[in-house]
Amino acid sequence: MLTEKGRLLDKLLSAVITIVQPETLLKWHRRLVARNLTLKDGPLAKARFLLHDRDAKYSQDFDAVFQSAGIELLKLPPQSPNLKELVSYCASRA
Repeated sequence: MLTEKGRLLDKLLSAVITIVQPETLLKWHRRLVARNLTLKDGPLAKARFLLHDRDAKYSQDFDAVFQSAGIELLKLPPQSPNLKELVSYCASRA
């Protein structure tokens, strides 16, 4: 009887661990953050463009939230080491 309960508990815990993995939580959290940024009173509510690098942390789900809000995504060129200085220069001239 005790071993049967142990097996049942093991199955239950393995199902929970399968559902709640760090990758799943991060994916959900990124979608939530993107959605909150694009709400009517959010900081990106009136944005037309969003620049971001090509890091894997920006998933398709993350991008889809911005696209559904009408924000055009512009990915930065790969391996652009002088980009920070260029953006700072352009921002200071605007």
